[in-house]
Amino acid sequence: MSADNGIYILETLKGEYRVVHTQAIENYQWDAATNSETDDPDIHIINARKIWKGCSVFKTKEEARQEAESLYDEIMESDFPVLEYGINIVKIDREF
Repeated sequence: MSADNGIYILETLKGEYRVVHTQAIENYQWDAATNSETDDPDIHIINARKIWKGCSVFKTKEEARQEAESLYDEIMESDFPVLEYGINIVKIDREF
């Protein structure tokens, strides 16, 4: 069984970064209208807004990386210390 989880740093225009721990991150590429994956960044940002909503906004990649590493430490110290995909960056060239 796969945990299918990771910590993801979203990088968007205007130098904004957001950090989330989630599963099935590939869902940000899903176009519900066509029931298929898409390369359309407009669809990506619509989905990303759902995934990263409520997350703190960081102004530098380093601040976001520090937050991601802190979250990583929390997960590794928990009762279920599994992080299948580690820490990754998702870049979408759109405004959040």
